[in-house]
Order: sequence, then structure tokens, then C-alpha cells
Amino acid sequence: MLRTQVTWMSTKPCFSASKVASLINMNPYEKVFEVVFDTMARHDVPLCTENVMNGFVELQEKKQLETHLRELVSPFITSQTTVQDLQKIESSMGVLGPLGSQAASYARLRFGQVAEQSTVESLKEQGTYGKGEYKKMEFKHFYLVGQTDGNYNGKVVEIKNRRARFLGVTDYERPQFECYMRLFGVPDLYLCETLKSATGVEQRLTLVESSQELWDTMLQRLTWVAKFMKEVQETPFLQQLEKEDLEVKFHEFIAENAKIKL
Repeated sequence: MLRTQVTWMSTKPCFSASKVASLINMNPYEKVFEVVFDTMARHDVPLCTENVMNGFVELQEKKQLETHLRELVSPFITSQTTVQDLQKIESSMGVLGPLGSQAASYARLRFGQVAEQSTVESLKEQGTYGKGEYKKMEFKHFYLVGQTDGNYNGKVVEIKNRRARFLGVTDYERPQFECYMRLFGVPDLYLCETLKSATGVEQRLTLVESSQELWDTMLQRLTWVAKFMKEVQETPFLQQLEKEDLEVKFHEFIAENAKIKL
């Protein structure tokens, strides 16, 4: 295998707050098993050699592609770039053919990064702002980690950049917020939405409160995922399955444990 092995039993899977919604199938924009599979690969769970090789090649190609896209797109995205400008940039990426959608995706990512920095500067002007912090929490079957965007007027703040309108607290973002509140031991936090247009930048602060019911659901589902990863680690038969077949086993495992299909 083309990776340095780690001793699985000496550690537990480490789940990032930003990926929790996907891991528990609450993010409609990411396929749950793709995130689970990537998590297993990062933790060096023994998998089918062909899956590992394909994943290794895909990772190297992705890194090279991201480097090229960054060099191509970054000069076009500045603090003065509006949503309308971004839309024009996205459209122009069509000349790149198959790479057009990936270039447009990176343009959106870069736009968000630049907008977030502008939001931070604005919050500093409006109140007391501190940089984000990293926290790690241990549970029986896994670790949970997260890093916040910052601290505004004494509360954790998470910044989300919106393109067309304010969305408030979405169902697929709420698990991330809940993770931060539990990691930092606070009952609520600020969601700061930023909407950038040709006429300027609008911001909206929303106080998000913790939910015990959601937290219990998250812990239960994350535990199922962690147990599945351990099952793969300890079962040679599962390790040799092709990715598609392993996905079937994943859904069967979840259904058997939870009587629902993630």
C-alpha cells in the first residue's frame, strides 16, 4: 500500500465539525458514503488495493489540478469582486471545457474566502472580535474536532457567505453549529451571514441556540459510523470489497443498527 500505516486501535476516528452534517446524512450536497470512505482512507483503514490505488491517484491529480486552478482563478477574485462579477467569471470558465465546472467551483471557494476576511474586518469595526479557536472532544467511539471562525462580543461566531439572499440557519448547517456549541461549552452562538452585491455588503447576525434533541441524534449517528469503520478494520472480507459493494454493506450496517437508511 502506498501509505504509512497507523495503528487503528491506538486511536479513534476523528470527525470534523464541518463534515458532521454529511456524515449523518443531513447535507443534501454531499453523498454520505463518499465522506465516510474518505474518512476511512484518512485513518488508514485497510481497504481494497484497487480502491487505495485509485484513491491515491485521484488525490495526486486533485492536488495538481487545485494548484493550476488556484493560479488561474485567484487573480480575478479580489475584495472588490461582487456576486455579479463572480457570475461572469463562472460563465467565462466554460471555455475550459471539462475543467470549466471545477474552475468555477474554485472561483466560488476563493470568493468566499475573500468575503470572509472582509466580514472579519467589518466585525472588528463594529465590536470586539477575536480569532477562532480549535477544540477537540473525546467520546467512547470517536473524537470530534472543530475550529470556529472567531469570537464576536464574547460569543462564538460562524461566518457564512450568501450569494443571492439571507438563508438563516439551514438544516444542513445546524449540525456544524451544534458541534461548536458543545466543543466550547456554550448554549448559543452567532451566525453571521454576509451578502455582497454591486451596491455594497450586507450582514445579518442570528443567535443560534443549542438543541439537545439534535445533539443526541448526532451522537447516535456518529457512533454508528465509527462502529462501521471499526467493523471494516476488523473484517478482512469487508476490506477486500470494491467501493460500490462496501457502500452497500455500509447502508446495511446502518439499517441493521438503526432501522433507518442513512
